[in-house]
Amino acid sequence: MGDTLQVQLFLIRLKQIWKTPQRITLSSRTKNLQSMASLNITMTDVKEMCLTLKPADRYAGPLAHDRGFPGEVWIFTPLFRGTKMYLKFWLQSHHGEDHIEIISCHEEGMI
Repeated sequence: MGDTLQVQLFLIRLKQIWKTPQRITLSSRTKNLQSMASLNITMTDVKEMCLTLKPADRYAGPLAHDRGFPGEVWIFTPLFRGTKMYLKFWLQSHHGEDHIEIISCHEEGMI
């Protein structure tokens, strides 16, 4: 499958999952919470970022989960309100339904 097509298919799946928000979780990592607070980003903003991602925003993926969990990991670095963001998604399926964990949602380059 072509690289761009694979990214487009992931983005379609991501947008479909947002129609059932209980299948989306945001990791409560300190880095995520601090960055979101300092940039005044809400979950509504996170949804907007996800729904407006383009294939050109892709940084990496699909990748294997670094802890060996099943599913795919995707990384995007979109510009949001003038800030380059780092979004890392873990796509997994449970009982025939796709689920997304947003592992990272913070300003790019945060350590």
